[in-house]
Amino acid sequence: MYAVIFLISLSLYSVEVPELLQKSSKEYDRERRMIKNYKVFQEITSEIKSPSGSTLEKRKQIGYFVAPDKFFFFTKEKLINNQTVNVSQNEVERTTKKEIDWLSSEGLKKYQFSLLEEGQNYFHLYVLPREKFTDAMKGEIWIHKDTGKISRILKEPVNPKPGFESYKTEVFFDIPYLFQEPSFTRVQAVYFENAKRMEAKVEVLFSDYQFNVNLTKLESK
Repeated sequence: MYAVIFLISLSLYSVEVPELLQKSSKEYDRERRMIKNYKVFQEITSEIKSPSGSTLEKRKQIGYFVAPDKFFFFTKEKLINNQTVNVSQNEVERTTKKEIDWLSSEGLKKYQFSLLEEGQNYFHLYVLPREKFTDAMKGEIWIHKDTGKISRILKEPVNPKPGFESYKTEVFFDIPYLFQEPSFTRVQAVYFENAKRMEAKVEVLFSDYQFNVNLTKLESK
């Protein structure tokens, strides 16, 4: 279906990156250069379904981003199936960002954009990698006409990892923070574990961004 939509859209829209995307990319790269770090509050709800039942987990976290690609998360509260779970104050999760941002200058070189819909206040674009590469993504992006900033992203891997039937991420930028950072994300996946088909849905609500704060010592509170 995606391939059909893409082929139809090519007849309506040039594969060359339009002026809006060039403008959006410059603004996005400018913001990335300005962001040295940030602190954010996260409320996470995850549900895992299996043939034997389901597990619902809720977490409250303090998250930190340190440029260019490091994330640290301190869990403050955790509930599993509405039962409180003790959390170590010294417990910290670490991860590294690996995906290429579509609106970055690197993203415009590696991805191509085609118009799906032009609304009153936004452009809705379909995104495909220009060539095959590891962790390549495909999907859709909504961009504000006036500001050139992201409104929403929908993405999935071109080639899902072994064991995955599907993997899809939605990212919303509904709240105009100082920089383009998400207000809400949703991840949905279907995968196999020990020959069992599993379904996962993870939703994250972000609030209280604090950009370029003093991170001499990461605080979990």
